[in-house]
Amino acid sequence: MGGFVFSLAKNTLYFAGDSGLGDGQEFSLIKDKFKNIDVAILPIGAYKPQSFMNQSHMTPEQAVKAHLIIKPTKSIAMEYDVFPMADEDYGEALLDLAKAKKKYKIPKHEFITLENGKHLLY
Repeated sequence: MGGFVFSLAKNTLYFAGDSGLGDGQEFSLIKDKFKNIDVAILPIGAYKPQSFMNQSHMTPEQAVKAHLIIKPTKSIAMEYDVFPMADEDYGEALLDLAKAKKKYKIPKHEFITLENGKHLLY
């Protein structure tokens, strides 16, 4: 697990980096230490095969679980569909994220994706 929390004057940003979910305990510790995370940047790609990638990469569903643990105002998906890094197909992470958001009743605006090359001002 390798991530960073940036506490700025008005906002707190959590960048998960290459992090697996594991049992979720590390994300609970992050939530305990940083009560109000405004934006979380969570990886949703490079997760197949899980037997190999699970230590350092989350599935889209695990990213949603991390989102539910740390409770940011908004999560932004990263590390998907740029170039092939693992065995999932192009677009598969986005489909799996949509399924997980529906399963856990996450509003569309709360966990977002950006097209390659797009940006977000927050």
